[in-house]
Amino acid sequence: RIDKKVECQEIRYADLSEGFKKEYNEKLRFIACYNIQMAELNKNSRERNIRKFENLIKETKLKGELDKIKESHYKLKSFLSKYHITKFYKLTIEKTTKDKTTQSKEKRDDYGKKEEYNIQIEKIDSAILAEANLDGRFFIQTEVSSQEFNKEEIVKSYKSLQKVEQAFKVIKNEFDIRPVYLRKDNRIRGHVMICYLALLINILLDKKMQEVFPEMENAQARKVNLKKSEHNEDDPLTMKTLMEELDTIRLIPLYINGSESPKYISTQIGRNLKKLFSSLGIINAMEPQKLRLATKEKTTNYNQLELLFT
Repeated sequence: RIDKKVECQEIRYADLSEGFKKEYNEKLRFIACYNIQMAELNKNSRERNIRKFENLIKETKLKGELDKIKESHYKLKSFLSKYHITKFYKLTIEKTTKDKTTQSKEKRDDYGKKEEYNIQIEKIDSAILAEANLDGRFFIQTEVSSQEFNKEEIVKSYKSLQKVEQAFKVIKNEFDIRPVYLRKDNRIRGHVMICYLALLINILLDKKMQEVFPEMENAQARKVNLKKSEHNEDDPLTMKTLMEELDTIRLIPLYINGSESPKYISTQIGRNLKKLFSSLGIINAMEPQKLRLATKEKTTNYNQLELLFT
């Protein structure tokens, strides 16, 4: 039995049913994991898709001539397939049944009229409940012994695969490693090296920001996606929102009384960015002529970082 309150639970071979024991060997270990944030996301997504489908039903013609009903049936089936909720509903096309009195009357009044059909929609509550019981759950199967890795280390190792996949996604989509519009080998190598360095800087900056802003990692796990217009200093931080804050900074040069060297004014800088600049050792970020990196000893107490803006 799997306890929902336990985030990481190991299932021993002895706990398996006889049927599973025949299918798996004794060396295998099974780790049952539960993520409460992911469970909430799964639940909200499923309920949202069901509401959308029920609204679509209200807008769709469910009774009429066969050709029209087939179009409606295809429309509904396509929606179910797109949002992966096909198993929650059963759709059937049935011919409209009429009693003998109605049939004889219609034969006299509407001779030659086409037959009517309707779509019967059955909601399968048992399938919805079965999927709800799996919200936030995932299982890991491994042959690594408990002497090598405990269950927490196995889960951590498994989750690290997501970072590798994310790195490939970033380098392909954001850094445009391909297509490569080059022919000479040395230029192709240079292009790949630049993309790799950009990825390395991105990863190092991400690690640094997670040290400075511990709440960032949890926000990313919840996939918080805030727009610029909606973001403020009290919102949960993500790499995306912090980069968006950086993108809002503008330096405006002012030439006073015809002076050759301008004075700079900047747009408002939030507390988060000041904390980031300080932790990176950037001094005089808003004065290009005086911009430099601090050589102070590294501190681990980020709550008491001295702001280096002068």
